[in-house]
Amino acid sequence: MGRESVTLARKLKAMPLTEAAWLAGSISSGQVRAIAALVTKRLTERYTADEAAVLRIVTPLDAKETDKAMQRWASYANAHLDDD
Repeated sequence: MGRESVTLARKLKAMPLTEAAWLAGSISSGQVRAIAALVTKRLTERYTADEAAVLRIVTPLDAKETDKAMQRWASYANAHLDDD
């Protein structure tokens, strides 16, 4: 398994709904990579809280659109963490 795959597997442990959606075929591998790329250690707890809502938004999107949506989510999440 490549390094990228190991990193993705580790991140997915903290994203059970995302992993389940991927395994069920509801979201693509490209979408999973787009999500995982933007869920940093700093944002993991926030993503866990928002995961179901985020998945409702990104499921009908393609990987490129998912990346854009996740960039917006990450910007929002980072701003709210900075406010705390």
